[in-house]
Amino acid sequence: MNDEPIWYNSYPKNVPKTLDYPLKTLSEVLTENAKNFPNNTALLLAGKQFQTTRISYEQLNQMSTNFAKNLYKLGVQKGDRVALFLPNFPEFVIAFYGIQKLGAISVPLNIMFSQKELEYHIKDSGSKVIVTMDVKTGEYAFLDLIHAVTQKIDHLEYVVVASIKPYIGKIKGILGGILGKIVKLNPDDISFEKMVQDDETVSFPRLDIDPKNDVAIIPYTGGTTGLPKGVMLTHWNLITNCYAGHHWMIPIYNGLPDKGKYRFLAALPLFHLFGGVLAMLIPIFLAGEIILVPNPRERKFTELLELIDTYKPNFLPFVPTGFIALLNHPRFNDYDLKSIDFCLTGAAPLPVEVMKQFEQASGSTLLEGWGLTETSPIASANTPSNRKVGSVGIPFIDTYVKVFDLEDKDKELEIGENGELGIKGPQVMLGYWNKPEETENVMNSQEYFMTGDIGHMDEEGFIYVEDRKKDMIIASGYKVFPREVEEYFFEHPQIENVAIIGIPDEYRGERPKAFIVLKQGSTITKDELMEYAKKGLSTYKVPKEIEIRDNLPLSAVGKVLRRELREEEMKN
Repeated sequence: MNDEPIWYNSYPKNVPKTLDYPLKTLSEVLTENAKNFPNNTALLLAGKQFQTTRISYEQLNQMSTNFAKNLYKLGVQKGDRVALFLPNFPEFVIAFYGIQKLGAISVPLNIMFSQKELEYHIKDSGSKVIVTMDVKTGEYAFLDLIHAVTQKIDHLEYVVVASIKPYIGKIKGILGGILGKIVKLNPDDISFEKMVQDDETVSFPRLDIDPKNDVAIIPYTGGTTGLPKGVMLTHWNLITNCYAGHHWMIPIYNGLPDKGKYRFLAALPLFHLFGGVLAMLIPIFLAGEIILVPNPRERKFTELLELIDTYKPNFLPFVPTGFIALLNHPRFNDYDLKSIDFCLTGAAPLPVEVMKQFEQASGSTLLEGWGLTETSPIASANTPSNRKVGSVGIPFIDTYVKVFDLEDKDKELEIGENGELGIKGPQVMLGYWNKPEETENVMNSQEYFMTGDIGHMDEEGFIYVEDRKKDMIIASGYKVFPREVEEYFFEHPQIENVAIIGIPDEYRGERPKAFIVLKQGSTITKDELMEYAKKGLSTYKVPKEIEIRDNLPLSAVGKVLRRELREEEMKN
């Protein structure tokens, strides 16, 4: 057909261009796999600092059902929001699917949030319950933050606390308490252990969940205003992305991968949608084994290499900086990575040399993809049999990508012309939480989601992302929105003006830099400003450099010209 998209000719022969998707909820997928693969390992937590823990599909399904029952007992109803403030421990997965079984909405929160950031997300989402852990480390003190926040937010009614003690053993648990690494619960806190105990007197009604229109999860992203926005993703959005991802693997196995057969390494944080889908939802969809990694940087990535060598995962979704760190590990060649069949990376550009070196060392296929939180997240990816250097691949199954004029979002551009990339497909979000106007602003008349990414498409349908329309910074795969950081600096009484830009970083891809104009008479130093930033911002949002200036380049209407600051940096 002449009207077929140009990228259809770039699809591998055995990968379908369209699919008949099952009309299911996320919890139905787990329930089915628990029935078909009851004794298969669903979750594995291991490593030198943990006691090896395995949870089967039957156990995971039962624990999540019990969690749903006990949420219902607390008064949580369909559509209520339940926040998850957890690292990659079994409790994250158990709670997530328990929330889904009740028809409630999961709100995953970044464990690196400061108190102020945490307050904003809980308030904005209207979360009624939050699930966290009692562990306290040098960087994170989950429960301490939650206890501080509960005093300021009335609608946050319950705090459910998972304990790290069962995973570190009795002796380490006692020592952890002595050393202050385990935070004591408040009298009103509810232990996670009680939440997964079956209460036969409690049952929740059979729910009528509409996969296409009922929201399953609200992850947060940022926008042109810099304030994070909740992205409403339905069961359908996520199921279709999982189903398409399953079929995207066909060229690797010369057929559709069997369910109940593969292991996935969850080194990406599950609170991030990239990790949540690639390292949790797709593995559960395939009845796979999830090897949980709470901290991939443990012992400078040695722990991660040991886990790969010992437990032989088949799939490794990771960010480019992660692959760089593994390749640069002094003992990289001492570990066996040959079990890895398939790696998918995104969130930042993947250096070609890194791809070649990792593929050669592991024997795996490492593909680069592209997407956003608003697209659940995968919108395009390269294929093993047909990929191009520098490209983020071709549109995913049943996904359409067009390039539109930067000034007129309804005007489609020609092949090779740079413009704003727009996406249409079953994975595109329902909209932004409580922000109908902002939702309308990112859709054009053809119902394409306008990504804010600037790029073009070649004559074979391969997509090239050249720049970002938004001033977003991607540091080690994490998104940093300049306006959000700037607003925090503006709260300091000695700061007159500030601008944040991203500057190149060989390891992180980009790093934030702050340009600050102080108020007259101020004597504050760069070191003091850096300490101020560390107190109120997540680690990855803290500027790695601060430059104090007399003024900032401004437009005629007083807007800071970040472009000029970037140009200055390029000259240095």
